Amino acid sequence: MRAPNEQLLLYKINTTSDPEAYATLYDWYVKHIYRFVLFKVGHREDAEDLTAVVFLKVWKHLIDSEKPVRNFRAFIYQLARTTVIDFYRSRNIQESLFFSGEAEDLQSPFLDPLKQLVAGEGVKELLGALSSLNEVYREALILRHIDGLSTGEMAQVLKKSPIATRVLIHRAMQALKKEVEKTAGKTI
Repeated sequence: MRAPNEQLLLYKINTTSDPEAYATLYDWYVKHIYRFVLFKVGHREDAEDLTAVVFLKVWKHLIDSEKPVRNFRAFIYQLARTTVIDFYRSRNIQESLFFSGEAEDLQSPFLDPLKQLVAGEGVKELLGALSSLNEVYREALILRHIDGLSTGEMAQVLKKSPIATRVLIHRAMQALKKEVEKTAGKTI
């Protein structure tokens, strides 16, 4: 499936509340947002519910808000991130859970950068190494290497400068590398 022309679709939604334009954006992003939320909450049912909430919030914002969305991808990830934070706040627990299901539940394989980092290690080992990282590093790696966001998009989602985001990615990769070395007992 070819990437949609987001600006044209957003224009149609803003001017005529076009449900087909919104459906195109939904179809393009739903699996990505679901996977992102699943990594954050750890349970399939919660991830499905929260993904639905995210897309309802997106529709409401696009219809009601006067503020234009310049980068839809960054906007929807930022909205997903805040929805997950609200989910944890409403339950009065810390955001410390991490995806614990099977790799097949992700509906998408890990992207090459992380595969190369753990050459020879399985997905379960990688998930174990990721789960031992702090939330900030884990989120940075998921956004960058699993969801494929650019540094600029990540900076917008995380509300950091692009330089601080690059440093965060570098530090997160170093921490992951150390964790993999520790669990595998070898140097990469």
